[in-house]
Amino acid sequence: MPPLKIRPLVFLLLFISHYSKGQANVDSLLNVLDYTLKNKGHYQKKKDQKIDLLKEQLPGKSAKEQFDLNKSIIDEYQYYISDSAFEYLDRNKIIAIDNRNSKWKFETQIQQARLLSSVGIFSESQKLLDSIPSGALDDSLKLLYYTAQEELYVHLLDFINDSRFKTIYNSQLIKYRDSALAYLQPNSAEFYFWKFKDYYVKHDNSNAEKALRACLAKVDTSMHMYAGAQLCMSLFYNEFNGGRERDEKLKYMIIAAISDIQSATMENLALTSLSNTLFITGDIKRAYKYTHYALDDANFYNARYRNFQIGKMLPIIEKAYEEESVKQRNRMRAALVIISCLVVGLLITVFLIRKQMISLAQARKKLDMMNEDLKNANQQLNNINTELSDANRIKEFYVGHFFDLCSTYIGKIEDYQKSLKKRTILKKGLQESSPDIIQEAVVETELKDFYHSFDKAFLTIFPDFVEKFNELMPEKEKILPKPNEGLSTELRIFALIRLGISDSNRIASLLRYSLTTIYTYRSRIKNKSGYPNDFEKRIMQIGTF
Repeated sequence: MPPLKIRPLVFLLLFISHYSKGQANVDSLLNVLDYTLKNKGHYQKKKDQKIDLLKEQLPGKSAKEQFDLNKSIIDEYQYYISDSAFEYLDRNKIIAIDNRNSKWKFETQIQQARLLSSVGIFSESQKLLDSIPSGALDDSLKLLYYTAQEELYVHLLDFINDSRFKTIYNSQLIKYRDSALAYLQPNSAEFYFWKFKDYYVKHDNSNAEKALRACLAKVDTSMHMYAGAQLCMSLFYNEFNGGRERDEKLKYMIIAAISDIQSATMENLALTSLSNTLFITGDIKRAYKYTHYALDDANFYNARYRNFQIGKMLPIIEKAYEEESVKQRNRMRAALVIISCLVVGLLITVFLIRKQMISLAQARKKLDMMNEDLKNANQQLNNINTELSDANRIKEFYVGHFFDLCSTYIGKIEDYQKSLKKRTILKKGLQESSPDIIQEAVVETELKDFYHSFDKAFLTIFPDFVEKFNELMPEKEKILPKPNEGLSTELRIFALIRLGISDSNRIASLLRYSLTTIYTYRSRIKNKSGYPNDFEKRIMQIGTF
Protein backbone atom coordinates (compact mmCIF):
# COMPACT_ATOMS: atom_id res chain seq x y z
CA MET A 1 0.00 0.00 0.00
CA PRO A 2 1.43 3.41 -0.94
CA PRO A 3 2.28 5.68 1.98
CA LEU A 4 -0.32 8.16 3.09
CA LYS A 5 0.21 11.80 2.13
CA ILE A 6 0.85 12.98 5.62
CA ARG A 7 1.00 16.78 5.19
CA PRO A 8 -2.64 17.26 4.15
CA LEU A 9 -3.68 14.90 6.94
CA VAL A 10 -1.66 16.87 9.47
CA PHE A 11 -3.43 20.04 8.45
CA LEU A 12 -6.78 18.29 8.73
CA LEU A 13 -5.89 17.11 12.21
CA LEU A 14 -4.73 20.61 13.11
CA PHE A 15 -8.09 21.98 11.97
CA ILE A 16 -9.94 19.33 13.99
CA SER A 17 -7.72 19.95 17.02
CA HIS A 18 -8.65 23.61 16.92
CA TYR A 19 -12.22 22.62 17.76
CA SER A 20 -11.76 19.25 19.44
CA LYS A 21 -9.35 19.36 22.35
CA GLY A 22 -8.45 16.39 24.45
CA GLN A 23 -6.86 12.99 24.69
CA ALA A 24 -8.77 11.63 21.69
CA ASN A 25 -7.13 14.26 19.44
CA VAL A 26 -3.67 13.41 20.81
CA ASP A 27 -4.32 9.71 20.18
CA SER A 28 -5.30 10.48 16.59
CA LEU A 29 -2.07 12.44 16.02
CA LEU A 30 -0.01 9.67 17.62
CA ASN A 31 -1.58 7.17 15.23
CA VAL A 32 -0.57 9.42 12.31
CA LEU A 33 2.96 9.64 13.73
CA ASP A 34 3.16 5.84 14.03
CA TYR A 35 2.03 5.47 10.43
CA THR A 36 4.57 8.08 9.31
CA LEU A 37 7.40 6.30 11.15
CA LYS A 38 6.35 3.03 9.55
CA ASN A 39 6.72 4.66 6.11
CA LYS A 40 9.81 6.79 6.80
CA GLY A 41 11.74 4.83 4.14
CA HIS A 42 9.40 6.28 1.54
CA TYR A 43 10.32 9.84 2.51
CA GLN A 44 14.04 9.03 2.56
CA LYS A 45 13.67 7.57 -0.93
CA LYS A 46 12.03 10.81 -2.12
CA LYS A 47 14.86 12.80 -0.54
CA ASP A 48 17.49 10.62 -2.28
CA GLN A 49 15.72 11.02 -5.63
CA LYS A 50 15.70 14.81 -5.23
CA ILE A 51 19.42 14.85 -4.38
CA ASP A 52 20.24 12.53 -7.30
CA LEU A 53 18.49 14.92 -9.70
CA LEU A 54 20.68 17.76 -8.43
CA LYS A 55 23.84 15.67 -8.76
CA GLU A 56 22.98 14.71 -12.34
CA GLN A 57 23.06 18.42 -13.27
CA LEU A 58 26.68 18.98 -12.08
CA PRO A 59 28.74 17.72 -15.06
CA GLY A 60 29.60 20.35 -17.62
CA LYS A 61 28.51 23.29 -15.48
CA SER A 62 30.48 26.45 -14.82
CA ALA A 63 32.16 27.06 -11.47
CA LYS A 64 29.34 29.39 -10.37
CA GLU A 65 26.70 26.87 -11.43
CA GLN A 66 28.54 24.02 -9.71
CA PHE A 67 28.93 26.08 -6.54
CA ASP A 68 25.18 26.88 -6.48
CA LEU A 69 24.21 23.27 -7.23
CA ASN A 70 26.51 22.09 -4.45
CA LYS A 71 24.84 24.59 -2.11
CA SER A 72 21.44 23.07 -2.99
CA ILE A 73 22.82 19.57 -2.37
CA ILE A 74 24.29 20.73 0.97
CA ASP A 75 20.90 22.18 1.94
CA GLU A 76 19.28 18.77 1.28
CA TYR A 77 22.01 16.92 3.23
CA GLN A 78 22.25 19.48 6.07
CA TYR A 79 19.68 17.77 8.31
CA TYR A 80 19.77 14.40 6.52
CA ILE A 81 23.35 13.02 6.29
CA SER A 82 26.04 15.21 7.82
CA ASP A 83 29.00 13.34 6.27
CA SER A 84 27.61 13.89 2.76
CA ALA A 85 27.00 17.55 3.56
CA PHE A 86 30.67 17.89 4.66
CA GLU A 87 31.75 16.24 1.40
CA TYR A 88 29.99 18.82 -0.77
CA LEU A 89 31.14 21.65 1.49
CA ASP A 90 34.69 20.50 0.80
CA ARG A 91 33.94 20.57 -2.92
CA ASN A 92 32.69 24.14 -2.68
CA LYS A 93 35.74 25.08 -0.63
CA ILE A 94 37.98 23.84 -3.46
CA ILE A 95 35.89 25.73 -6.05
CA ALA A 96 36.19 28.91 -3.95
CA ILE A 97 39.97 28.54 -3.59
CA ASP A 98 40.48 27.67 -7.27
CA ASN A 99 38.45 30.71 -8.27
CA ARG A 100 40.00 32.91 -5.56
CA ASN A 101 36.51 33.95 -4.51
CA SER A 102 36.63 35.11 -0.89
CA LYS A 103 32.82 35.41 -0.61
CA TRP A 104 32.39 31.79 -1.63
CA LYS A 105 35.16 30.83 0.78
CA PHE A 106 33.60 32.68 3.75
CA GLU A 107 30.13 31.34 2.91
CA THR A 108 31.46 27.79 2.80
CA GLN A 109 33.34 28.24 6.10
CA ILE A 110 30.20 29.57 7.80
CA GLN A 111 28.18 26.61 6.51
CA GLN A 112 30.90 24.23 7.75
CA ALA A 113 30.80 25.88 11.16
CA ARG A 114 26.99 25.49 11.33
CA LEU A 115 27.26 21.82 10.40
CA LEU A 116 30.08 21.20 12.90
CA SER A 117 27.99 22.68 15.75
CA SER A 118 24.93 20.62 14.71
CA VAL A 119 26.91 17.36 15.00
CA GLY A 120 28.49 18.40 18.31
CA ILE A 121 32.03 19.45 17.24
CA PHE A 122 31.75 22.77 19.05
CA SER A 123 35.43 23.74 19.42
CA GLU A 124 36.15 23.33 15.69
CA SER A 125 33.00 25.26 14.85
CA GLN A 126 34.07 28.09 17.16
CA LYS A 127 37.60 28.20 15.68
CA LEU A 128 36.26 28.31 12.16
CA LEU A 129 33.85 31.16 12.98
CA ASP A 130 36.56 33.10 14.82
CA SER A 131 38.80 32.86 11.75
CA ILE A 132 36.25 34.69 9.62
CA PRO A 133 36.59 38.50 9.57
CA SER A 134 32.97 39.56 10.19
CA GLY A 135 33.77 43.10 8.98
CA ALA A 136 34.66 41.78 5.51
CA LEU A 137 31.27 40.08 5.04
CA ASP A 138 28.43 41.59 3.04
CA ASP A 139 24.87 41.78 4.52
CA SER A 140 23.74 38.38 3.19
CA LEU A 141 26.77 36.63 4.71
CA LYS A 142 26.50 38.60 7.95
CA LEU A 143 23.02 37.14 8.49
CA LEU A 144 24.42 33.66 7.80
CA TYR A 145 27.40 34.36 10.11
CA TYR A 146 25.25 35.57 13.04
CA THR A 147 22.92 32.63 12.49
CA ALA A 148 25.86 30.21 12.75
CA GLN A 149 27.10 31.93 15.93
CA GLU A 150 23.60 31.84 17.46
CA GLU A 151 23.14 28.13 16.62
CA LEU A 152 26.54 27.33 18.15
CA TYR A 153 25.54 28.85 21.50
CA VAL A 154 22.10 27.20 21.38
CA HIS A 155 23.80 23.81 21.06
CA LEU A 156 26.34 24.66 23.75
CA LEU A 157 23.54 25.63 26.16
CA ASP A 158 21.80 22.31 25.41
CA PHE A 159 25.00 20.35 25.95
CA ILE A 160 26.58 22.02 28.98
CA ASN A 161 24.97 22.08 32.44
CA ASP A 162 27.59 24.24 34.20
CA SER A 163 25.82 27.41 35.39
CA ARG A 164 29.02 29.52 35.04
CA PHE A 165 29.29 28.77 31.33
CA LYS A 166 25.54 29.01 30.79
CA THR A 167 25.55 32.67 31.83
CA ILE A 168 28.37 33.47 29.38
CA TYR A 169 26.82 31.48 26.56
CA ASN A 170 23.40 33.03 27.17
CA SER A 171 24.77 36.57 26.90
CA GLN A 172 26.60 35.65 23.68
CA LEU A 173 23.42 34.07 22.35
CA ILE A 174 21.40 37.25 22.97
CA LYS A 175 24.10 39.35 21.33
CA TYR A 176 24.17 37.34 18.11
CA ARG A 177 20.34 37.13 17.96
CA ASP A 178 20.07 40.87 18.20
CA SER A 179 22.70 41.18 15.47
CA ALA A 180 20.87 38.72 13.18
CA LEU A 181 17.52 40.49 13.62
CA ALA A 182 18.95 43.64 12.07
CA TYR A 183 19.51 41.80 8.74
CA LEU A 184 16.16 39.99 8.54
CA GLN A 185 13.32 41.13 6.33
CA PRO A 186 10.56 42.55 8.61
CA ASN A 187 7.23 40.66 8.75
CA SER A 188 8.78 37.54 7.24
CA ALA A 189 8.44 34.09 8.81
CA GLU A 190 12.16 34.13 9.68
CA PHE A 191 11.85 37.55 11.29
CA TYR A 192 9.01 36.42 13.58
CA PHE A 193 10.83 33.20 14.45
CA TRP A 194 13.92 35.14 15.52
CA LYS A 195 11.73 37.61 17.44
CA PHE A 196 10.23 34.65 19.26
CA LYS A 197 13.69 33.38 20.23
CA ASP A 198 14.68 36.83 21.37
CA TYR A 199 11.57 37.30 23.52
CA TYR A 200 11.76 33.77 24.90
CA VAL A 201 15.37 33.98 26.07
CA LYS A 202 14.43 37.24 27.80
CA HIS A 203 11.48 35.45 29.52
CA ASP A 204 8.84 37.57 27.77
CA ASN A 205 6.56 34.59 27.09
CA SER A 206 3.50 36.60 26.07
CA ASN A 207 5.27 38.39 23.20
CA ALA A 208 7.24 35.24 22.41
CA GLU A 209 4.02 33.26 21.82
CA LYS A 210 2.53 36.03 19.66
CA ALA A 211 5.67 36.18 17.52
CA LEU A 212 5.74 32.39 17.11
CA ARG A 213 2.09 32.26 16.06
CA ALA A 214 2.81 35.00 13.53
CA CYS A 215 5.70 32.88 12.23
CA LEU A 216 3.47 29.78 11.88
CA ALA A 217 0.92 31.85 9.95
CA LYS A 218 3.58 32.68 7.34
CA VAL A 219 6.02 29.77 7.24
CA ASP A 220 5.87 27.24 4.41
CA THR A 221 5.17 23.77 5.80
CA SER A 222 7.93 22.31 3.62
CA MET A 223 10.58 24.41 5.41
CA HIS A 224 12.67 23.00 8.22
CA MET A 225 11.60 26.03 10.25
CA TYR A 226 7.99 24.73 10.31
CA ALA A 227 8.88 21.73 12.47
CA GLY A 228 11.05 23.93 14.70
CA ALA A 229 8.24 26.46 15.18
CA GLN A 230 5.73 23.71 16.05
CA LEU A 231 8.18 22.25 18.57
CA CYS A 232 8.78 25.70 20.08
CA MET A 233 5.01 26.15 20.53
CA SER A 234 5.10 23.23 22.96
CA LEU A 235 7.36 25.30 25.25
CA PHE A 236 4.34 27.36 26.33
CA TYR A 237 2.59 24.31 27.84
CA ASN A 238 3.54 22.21 30.86
CA GLU A 239 2.98 18.47 30.80
CA PHE A 240 2.97 18.36 34.60
CA ASN A 241 -0.26 20.39 34.70
CA GLY A 242 -2.06 17.55 32.93
CA GLY A 243 -5.36 17.82 31.11
CA ARG A 244 -5.63 20.23 28.21
CA GLU A 245 -2.20 21.81 28.82
CA ARG A 246 -0.47 18.43 28.58
CA ASP A 247 -2.47 17.55 25.45
CA GLU A 248 -1.60 20.86 23.77
CA LYS A 249 2.10 20.32 24.47
CA LEU A 250 1.96 16.81 23.03
CA LYS A 251 -0.02 18.01 20.00
CA TYR A 252 2.67 20.51 18.91
CA MET A 253 5.47 18.02 19.56
CA ILE A 254 3.75 15.31 17.51
CA ILE A 255 3.13 17.64 14.55
CA ALA A 256 6.79 18.73 14.67
CA ALA A 257 7.93 15.09 14.70
CA ILE A 258 5.67 14.21 11.77
CA SER A 259 6.99 17.19 9.80
CA ASP A 260 10.61 16.15 10.49
CA ILE A 261 9.99 12.57 9.32
CA GLN A 262 8.21 13.52 6.14
CA SER A 263 11.02 15.94 5.23
CA ALA A 264 13.59 13.18 5.99
CA THR A 265 15.15 15.26 8.78
CA MET A 266 17.47 13.01 10.79
CA GLU A 267 18.62 15.76 13.13
CA ASN A 268 15.17 15.58 14.72
CA LEU A 269 14.97 17.13 18.15
CA ALA A 270 11.18 16.87 18.03
CA LEU A 271 11.03 13.06 18.31
CA THR A 272 13.55 13.07 21.18
CA SER A 273 11.59 15.77 23.05
CA LEU A 274 8.32 13.93 22.42
CA SER A 275 9.66 10.64 23.78
CA ASN A 276 10.87 12.40 26.96
CA THR A 277 7.46 14.05 27.47
CA LEU A 278 5.62 10.78 26.86
CA PHE A 279 7.88 9.13 29.41
CA ILE A 280 6.96 11.80 31.97
CA THR A 281 3.24 11.42 31.23
CA GLY A 282 3.42 7.63 31.65
CA ASP A 283 3.33 6.34 28.05
CA ILE A 284 6.45 4.18 28.55
CA LYS A 285 5.89 1.95 25.52
CA ARG A 286 5.77 4.78 23.00
CA ALA A 287 8.57 6.68 24.76
CA TYR A 288 10.78 3.59 24.42
CA LYS A 289 9.89 3.14 20.74
CA TYR A 290 10.37 6.81 19.79
CA THR A 291 13.67 7.05 21.68
CA HIS A 292 15.09 4.18 19.64
CA TYR A 293 13.84 5.79 16.42
CA ALA A 294 15.53 9.05 17.47
CA LEU A 295 18.76 7.22 18.31
CA ASP A 296 18.77 5.47 14.93
CA ASP A 297 18.26 8.82 13.19
CA ALA A 298 21.05 10.46 15.21
CA ASN A 299 23.42 7.64 14.26
CA PHE A 300 22.35 7.93 10.64
CA TYR A 301 22.97 11.68 10.69
CA ASN A 302 26.15 11.23 12.81
CA ALA A 303 25.09 13.83 15.39
CA ARG A 304 27.43 13.16 18.32
CA TYR A 305 25.96 15.55 20.83
CA ARG A 306 22.41 14.37 19.99
CA ASN A 307 23.59 10.81 20.69
CA PHE A 308 24.89 12.05 24.01
CA GLN A 309 21.54 13.63 24.88
CA ILE A 310 19.58 10.53 23.91
CA GLY A 311 22.13 8.34 25.70
CA LYS A 312 21.38 10.08 29.01
CA MET A 313 17.65 9.36 28.80
CA LEU A 314 17.75 5.97 27.06
CA PRO A 315 18.86 3.88 30.11
CA ILE A 316 16.15 5.49 32.25
CA ILE A 317 13.47 4.83 29.64
CA GLU A 318 14.75 1.32 28.97
CA LYS A 319 14.71 0.51 32.67
CA ALA A 320 11.14 1.81 33.00
CA TYR A 321 10.20 -0.12 29.86
CA GLU A 322 11.69 -3.31 31.26
CA GLU A 323 9.88 -2.80 34.55
CA GLU A 324 6.66 -2.18 32.66
CA SER A 325 7.33 -5.27 30.53
CA VAL A 326 7.88 -7.35 33.69
CA LYS A 327 4.63 -6.00 35.14
CA GLN A 328 2.89 -6.76 31.86
CA ARG A 329 4.28 -10.29 31.83
CA ASN A 330 3.23 -10.77 35.44
CA ARG A 331 -0.22 -9.48 34.58
CA MET A 332 -0.34 -11.84 31.62
CA ARG A 333 0.74 -14.77 33.81
CA ALA A 334 -1.89 -13.85 36.38
CA ALA A 335 -4.46 -13.50 33.62
CA LEU A 336 -3.36 -16.87 32.20
CA VAL A 337 -3.77 -18.50 35.61
CA ILE A 338 -7.20 -16.91 36.03
CA ILE A 339 -8.20 -17.93 32.51
CA SER A 340 -6.95 -21.47 33.16
CA CYS A 341 -8.99 -21.64 36.35
CA LEU A 342 -11.99 -20.28 34.48
CA VAL A 343 -11.50 -22.87 31.72
CA VAL A 344 -11.28 -25.68 34.29
CA GLY A 345 -14.33 -24.27 36.05
CA LEU A 346 -16.09 -24.04 32.71
CA LEU A 347 -15.26 -27.65 31.86
CA ILE A 348 -16.55 -28.79 35.26
CA THR A 349 -19.65 -26.69 34.76
CA VAL A 350 -20.17 -28.14 31.28
CA PHE A 351 -19.76 -31.67 32.71
CA LEU A 352 -22.25 -30.98 35.50
CA ILE A 353 -24.66 -29.30 33.10
CA ARG A 354 -24.40 -32.24 30.71
CA LYS A 355 -25.02 -34.64 33.57
CA GLN A 356 -27.94 -32.55 34.72
CA MET A 357 -29.28 -32.41 31.16
CA ILE A 358 -29.16 -36.22 30.95
CA SER A 359 -31.01 -36.46 34.26
CA LEU A 360 -33.42 -33.81 33.06
CA ALA A 361 -33.99 -35.70 29.81
CA GLN A 362 -34.74 -38.88 31.73
CA ALA A 363 -37.06 -36.98 34.08
CA ARG A 364 -38.72 -35.33 31.07
CA LYS A 365 -39.22 -38.76 29.51
CA LYS A 366 -40.84 -40.04 32.71
CA LEU A 367 -42.88 -36.86 32.91
CA ASP A 368 -44.01 -37.33 29.32
CA MET A 369 -45.10 -40.87 30.18
CA MET A 370 -46.91 -39.62 33.28
CA ASN A 371 -48.50 -36.85 31.23
CA GLU A 372 -49.66 -39.44 28.71
CA ASP A 373 -51.13 -41.54 31.51
CA LEU A 374 -52.72 -38.43 32.99
CA LYS A 375 -54.05 -37.48 29.57
CA ASN A 376 -55.63 -40.92 29.24
CA ALA A 377 -57.03 -40.65 32.76
CA ASN A 378 -58.41 -37.21 31.99
CA GLN A 379 -59.98 -38.55 28.83
CA GLN A 380 -61.59 -41.36 30.81
CA LEU A 381 -62.75 -38.87 33.42
CA ASN A 382 -64.15 -36.61 30.71
CA ASN A 383 -65.99 -39.60 29.26
CA ILE A 384 -67.37 -40.44 32.69
CA ASN A 385 -68.32 -36.80 33.26
CA THR A 386 -70.02 -36.76 29.88
CA GLU A 387 -71.89 -39.94 30.76
CA LEU A 388 -72.81 -38.49 34.16
CA SER A 389 -73.94 -35.26 32.53
CA ASP A 390 -76.03 -37.24 30.07
CA ALA A 391 -77.41 -39.36 32.91
CA ASN A 392 -78.22 -36.23 34.92
CA ARG A 393 -79.95 -34.63 31.95
CA ILE A 394 -81.96 -37.81 31.38
CA LYS A 395 -82.71 -38.06 35.08
CA GLU A 396 -83.75 -34.44 35.29
CA PHE A 397 -85.86 -34.77 32.15
CA TYR A 398 -87.72 -37.85 33.31
CA VAL A 399 -88.18 -36.61 36.86
CA GLY A 400 -89.66 -33.41 35.47
CA HIS A 401 -91.71 -35.45 33.02
CA PHE A 402 -92.88 -37.78 35.83
CA PHE A 403 -94.02 -34.94 38.03
CA ASP A 404 -95.62 -33.24 35.06
CA LEU A 405 -97.47 -36.50 34.40
CA CYS A 406 -98.53 -36.78 38.03
CA SER A 407 -99.81 -33.25 37.97
CA THR A 408 -101.71 -34.01 34.76
CA TYR A 409 -103.38 -37.02 36.35
CA ILE A 410 -104.35 -34.99 39.40
CA GLY A 411 -105.76 -32.39 37.07
CA LYS A 412 -107.73 -35.04 35.23
CA ILE A 413 -109.08 -36.36 38.53
CA GLU A 414 -110.04 -32.84 39.43
CA ASP A 415 -111.71 -32.32 36.05
CA TYR A 416 -113.45 -35.67 36.37
CA GLN A 417 -114.74 -34.74 39.79
CA LYS A 418 -116.01 -31.42 38.47
CA SER A 419 -117.77 -33.21 35.57
CA LEU A 420 -119.24 -35.80 37.91
CA LYS A 421 -120.45 -33.04 40.19
CA LYS A 422 -122.24 -31.30 37.32
CA ARG A 423 -124.01 -34.51 36.22
CA THR A 424 -125.10 -35.21 39.79
CA ILE A 425 -126.51 -31.74 40.15
CA LEU A 426 -128.43 -32.09 36.93
CA LYS A 427 -129.92 -35.44 37.99
CA LYS A 428 -130.86 -34.40 41.50
CA GLY A 429 -131.78 -30.87 40.64
CA LEU A 430 -129.27 -29.45 43.09
CA GLN A 431 -127.70 -26.07 42.95
CA GLU A 432 -124.31 -25.94 41.12
CA SER A 433 -122.84 -24.04 43.99
CA SER A 434 -123.54 -26.75 46.52
CA PRO A 435 -120.36 -27.71 48.28
CA ASP A 436 -118.81 -31.08 47.95
CA ILE A 437 -116.39 -31.06 50.79
CA ILE A 438 -115.47 -34.70 50.41
CA GLN A 439 -114.48 -34.34 46.78
CA GLU A 440 -112.35 -31.23 47.42
CA ALA A 441 -110.63 -32.94 50.30
CA VAL A 442 -109.62 -35.78 48.02
CA VAL A 443 -107.98 -33.40 45.53
CA GLU A 444 -106.21 -31.45 48.30
CA THR A 445 -104.84 -34.69 49.73
CA GLU A 446 -103.57 -35.79 46.32
CA LEU A 447 -101.91 -32.41 45.75
CA LYS A 448 -100.31 -32.48 49.17
CA ASP A 449 -98.93 -35.97 48.49
CA PHE A 450 -97.81 -34.83 45.05
CA TYR A 451 -95.90 -31.82 46.46
CA HIS A 452 -94.36 -33.96 49.21
CA SER A 453 -93.22 -36.55 46.68
CA PHE A 454 -91.88 -33.80 44.38
CA ASP A 455 -89.94 -32.10 47.19
CA LYS A 456 -88.47 -35.39 48.42
CA ALA A 457 -87.47 -36.56 44.97
CA PHE A 458 -86.06 -33.17 43.96
CA LEU A 459 -83.98 -32.75 47.13
CA THR A 460 -82.67 -36.27 46.69
CA ILE A 461 -81.41 -35.33 43.23
CA PHE A 462 -80.24 -31.83 44.28
CA PRO A 463 -79.49 -32.10 48.03
CA ASP A 464 -77.72 -28.70 48.11
CA PHE A 465 -80.33 -26.84 46.08
CA VAL A 466 -81.63 -24.76 48.99
CA GLU A 467 -78.08 -23.87 50.09
CA LYS A 468 -76.95 -22.91 46.58
CA PHE A 469 -80.18 -21.02 45.97
CA ASN A 470 -79.62 -18.93 49.10
CA GLU A 471 -76.01 -18.19 48.06
CA LEU A 472 -77.57 -16.19 45.23
CA MET A 473 -79.68 -14.18 47.65
CA PRO A 474 -78.75 -11.39 50.08
CA GLU A 475 -78.57 -12.40 53.71
CA LYS A 476 -81.92 -10.87 54.69
CA GLU A 477 -83.69 -12.38 51.65
CA LYS A 478 -82.65 -16.00 52.15
CA ILE A 479 -85.54 -18.55 52.01
CA LEU A 480 -85.11 -21.38 54.51
CA PRO A 481 -87.80 -24.14 54.76
CA LYS A 482 -88.94 -25.07 58.27
CA PRO A 483 -87.72 -28.41 59.67
CA ASN A 484 -89.67 -31.48 58.42
CA GLU A 485 -91.39 -29.35 55.83
CA GLY A 486 -90.92 -29.40 52.12
CA LEU A 487 -90.02 -26.61 49.77
CA SER A 488 -91.76 -23.26 49.92
CA THR A 489 -93.76 -22.06 46.92
CA GLU A 490 -90.85 -19.80 45.81
CA LEU A 491 -88.33 -22.63 46.09
CA ARG A 492 -90.73 -25.02 44.33
CA ILE A 493 -91.11 -22.61 41.39
CA PHE A 494 -87.34 -22.42 40.88
CA ALA A 495 -87.03 -26.18 41.49
CA LEU A 496 -89.30 -26.73 38.50
CA ILE A 497 -87.22 -24.23 36.51
CA ARG A 498 -84.09 -26.22 37.47
CA LEU A 499 -85.80 -29.35 36.04
CA GLY A 500 -86.25 -27.55 32.77
CA ILE A 501 -89.87 -26.48 33.18
CA SER A 502 -89.49 -22.77 32.61
CA ASP A 503 -92.83 -21.92 31.02
CA SER A 504 -94.87 -19.89 33.52
CA ASN A 505 -98.18 -21.34 32.25
CA ARG A 506 -96.89 -24.86 32.85
CA ILE A 507 -95.56 -23.96 36.30
CA ALA A 508 -98.88 -22.34 37.20
CA SER A 509 -100.71 -25.49 36.11
CA LEU A 510 -98.41 -27.81 38.12
CA LEU A 511 -98.54 -25.75 41.30
CA ARG A 512 -102.22 -24.79 40.97
CA TYR A 513 -101.51 -21.03 40.99
CA SER A 514 -102.61 -18.33 38.66
CA LEU A 515 -100.23 -17.17 35.91
CA THR A 516 -100.04 -13.72 37.52
CA THR A 517 -98.96 -15.24 40.83
CA ILE A 518 -96.18 -17.21 39.14
CA TYR A 519 -94.94 -14.10 37.28
CA THR A 520 -94.99 -12.13 40.53
CA TYR A 521 -92.97 -14.77 42.42
CA ARG A 522 -90.37 -15.10 39.65
CA SER A 523 -89.87 -11.34 39.24
CA ARG A 524 -89.72 -10.63 42.95
CA ILE A 525 -87.12 -13.32 43.67
CA LYS A 526 -84.91 -12.27 40.72
CA ASN A 527 -85.01 -8.63 41.72
CA LYS A 528 -84.14 -9.42 45.33
CA SER A 529 -81.21 -11.63 44.34
CA GLY A 530 -77.69 -10.38 43.74
CA TYR A 531 -77.92 -11.42 40.06
CA PRO A 532 -81.14 -10.02 38.58
CA ASN A 533 -79.92 -10.29 34.97
CA ASP A 534 -78.89 -13.96 34.96
CA PHE A 535 -80.49 -15.38 38.10
CA GLU A 536 -82.33 -18.23 36.35
CA LYS A 537 -79.18 -19.10 34.37
CA ARG A 538 -77.32 -19.51 37.66
CA ILE A 539 -80.22 -21.64 39.01
CA MET A 540 -79.71 -23.97 36.03
CA GLN A 541 -76.04 -24.40 37.03
CA ILE A 542 -76.86 -25.80 40.48
CA GLY A 543 -75.85 -29.43 40.70
CA THR A 544 -73.88 -29.40 37.42
CA PHE A 545 -70.25 -30.47 37.10
